[in-house]
Amino acid sequence: MHFFMKKIFVITISLLFFGNIFSQPIDTARFRLDFTPKLQNFQKINQPAFIPESPQEPVDFNYEIVPQSIDLTFSSSPLKPVKLPGEVMKKLYRNFLKVGFGYPVTPLGELCIHNFDNTKFSYGLNVNHISGWAQPIGKTMKNYAYAPFSDTRALLFLNTFFKLQTPYFSVKGNN
Repeated sequence: MHFFMKKIFVITISLLFFGNIFSQPIDTARFRLDFTPKLQNFQKINQPAFIPESPQEPVDFNYEIVPQSIDLTFSSSPLKPVKLPGEVMKKLYRNFLKVGFGYPVTPLGELCIHNFDNTKFSYGLNVNHISGWAQPIGKTMKNYAYAPFSDTRALLFLNTFFKLQTPYFSVKGNN
């Protein structure tokens, strides 16, 4: 019974409180539109402001500047010379051969022959080959025409190094 009474008390207080919040009357304000403010004519408005100047009193400074020397000597500790590591030259390959095979039947190869590290001249030969001759495979590829291809390229070159210029000679061949 005690719980029930407490519940009724809380509900009653809540209704009274919220009823008062929402039952506030709405006030309206009315203004007179015929009012025009006026400033009366006073004698002080017509006079410029007067600020009396007080006489300046002479200020007597009695001072003396004494030079001070500040010790700014600096000595650094001796530096050891740094030893830089030698430049490691990456390994250069003089000749190589690449061979591969793609899908569908697509052989490819590359041969590169080149002289080693030389400061006077550079010469070499590059040969590349790729071809494809397989018949169209699958439903999608059969929609396209059969187009075998073969491409072989060769390049023979010679470069000569001088102080101000580098003449070169090369022969290209395509098949």
